[in-house]
Amino acid sequence: MRSVSRTIGTDQYPTVLFSQSEVKSLQERVGQSDNELAEVRAKFNESQKLFEAERTSWINDKKTLEDTIVDLSSSEKQTESDRNSREQEMRVLDERVKVRETLIQFLLYTQRQIIAERRAEIFSGDYRACRIHEGLRNLKEGSCSFSSFCS
Repeated sequence: MRSVSRTIGTDQYPTVLFSQSEVKSLQERVGQSDNELAEVRAKFNESQKLFEAERTSWINDKKTLEDTIVDLSSSEKQTESDRNSREQEMRVLDERVKVRETLIQFLLYTQRQIIAERRAEIFSGDYRACRIHEGLRNLKEGSCSFSSFCS
């Protein structure tokens, strides 16, 4: 076997002599490293594409979630507003009921007072005054004759 030497070196580093087999071995290793580098770059590019696709998907999902949160917040505010409106309406209706109950109680009280006064008139002997009052009421209603005043 013939041995060919090559020298590699610079001013800073000492000169190294390599045999032809060492050079060939180093070239094979460089070729393997180049192949590995190409595979790693291909995997990196594939990973980069996958990353970008996932990133885009994540951004879209994030936007969808943010929109959903805004919708839920708006819905919550609308629901709160509706609830407040219904509560206000209920308070108004309760107040109306209380006013009407008070009016009914007043009218019942007044009616009882009038009945009590009429009974007192009847029992006190002022029956004729009671009949006149009754006749006036009937006249007002249109259901009596003038003779009801005289009896």
